[in-house]
Amino acid sequence: MMIKNFNSLANTKMNKKALQIIEAGLTAAEPKNFLKSFVGKNHIRLGKNRIFLSNYAKIFVVAYGKASDSMAEYVSKKINVSQGIVVIPKHTKSSIVSKKFKIFYSGHPLPDKESVRAGKAVRELVNNCSKRDFVLFLVSGGGSSLLALPDKITLSEKKHATKLLLQCGATIDEFNCVRKHLSMIKGGKLVQNMNCDGCALVMSDVVSNDLSVISSGCTYNDNTTFSDAIKIITKYSLGKKLPKKVITHLKRGLNTKTMQPNRLTIKNKIIATNHDCLDVMVLKSRRLGFTTKVYSPVKHDVSVSAKKIVRMISEKKNSCIIFGGEPTGIFELNNIKYQWAYNLWEMMLNNTWFPKEVQMTADAKDYKFLTPAEKRMYDLVLSQLIFMDSLQTNNLMDNINPYITAPEINAILSRQSYEEANHSKSYAVMV
Repeated sequence: MMIKNFNSLANTKMNKKALQIIEAGLTAAEPKNFLKSFVGKNHIRLGKNRIFLSNYAKIFVVAYGKASDSMAEYVSKKINVSQGIVVIPKHTKSSIVSKKFKIFYSGHPLPDKESVRAGKAVRELVNNCSKRDFVLFLVSGGGSSLLALPDKITLSEKKHATKLLLQCGATIDEFNCVRKHLSMIKGGKLVQNMNCDGCALVMSDVVSNDLSVISSGCTYNDNTTFSDAIKIITKYSLGKKLPKKVITHLKRGLNTKTMQPNRLTIKNKIIATNHDCLDVMVLKSRRLGFTTKVYSPVKHDVSVSAKKIVRMISEKKNSCIIFGGEPTGIFELNNIKYQWAYNLWEMMLNNTWFPKEVQMTADAKDYKFLTPAEKRMYDLVLSQLIFMDSLQTNNLMDNINPYITAPEINAILSRQSYEEANHSKSYAVMV
């Protein structure tokens, strides 16, 4: 059972039926249900063609995305894998026990240091393969943040750009267009220097099912340009909000030719889409006696999509609406729900101070006259403050803010993170 609290939620006949429909969709999304049509005993089926893996010296598996662990686990039972890398979200648990696989637990929806470590490891594996090897990529949604390797910008700058793109209401296509041009592996660049054969089996979480968009198309030919990325930045008025290095890099890219992967060695195949799950849910709902309407794809702002779904509700008995897709969410501050948060944000803006404004000359002189015990206590307190603010800066942005939906609270948490970083600078001045 995919829904762990199914029994407690199924407290009425109608609730039970609704949960059964959802359960059918979730079960259908399990990777093994799709992979069995493409992966057999030491071979891969791509339409009428078969890739016999016994023809290769070594088989490498690179799996990244929210479903990558399950995908790699199934494949490892069918294929004699020489070595593999699996990249999954942190706070999840891998079910893979084989020592042949290196597991990375990366950040999502914002990339972190582990995302970069994973990106470097994957690129190194791919680039070091010989012509007699084969690389099987297992790709699913979420790979854009789980696998990261910023190009000429810092991870912090990449995270800031990601945060702004998440908040501005950009579509996933627009979002990943910008991300591809800030990365050394996205947009097909991961396989640009690969010397061996390979293929990618892809579970799509993108409404368009565009291979260049799913997990930012690390193994697929990029069909966007730096000019497209600049247009998106302009469309959402992000030019003055993004770090200067990000803007500089994108503008510099206008004069460079976009790298293209080797189309002859990398075959990309979508093995599952949102519609596959919806079809199963529709079939289940009709078997339960419902008259079913389908709304797909859901791709507009969440408030627009919600209103459309509500209008579809029928007064007829045993009617059912099934919908799927990916709505957008705009960072809207014109309709405030938590006024206290907005007021706090404005107060925080007015209370900002900078370390250079505080003169520490007299303090430095006074420190010399403290007793050894007083100096030790001062040093311990200062050390604790430095440690705490260092943790808070990243914790607020990585582990708390991504799960907050109210934009006014997003704003104060972002501001607090900035202030904590500013405090760390002040401690450096004090030291």
